[in-house]
Amino acid sequence: MLESDGFDDIKVSRESWLNHLKRNQSIIVDLMHGLYKSTVECPDCGKISVTFEPYMNITLPIPEIKLVTK
Repeated sequence: MLESDGFDDIKVSRESWLNHLKRNQSIIVDLMHGLYKSTVECPDCGKISVTFEPYMNITLPIPEIKLVTK
């Protein structure tokens, strides 16, 4: 199921996540992957499309370079 098509968001997101896990199982996925809910409405017909897509988000500190001068 790629789109909600009127189904409950929780059910659709769970199915999307389980499909993602079939191809991607690791500690990185467990810690740093999530689902992004995308909602798009067609300007012509008004159909609303809701999809849940996996994404990876990682925040790392950028180390400062400290120069020591004598």
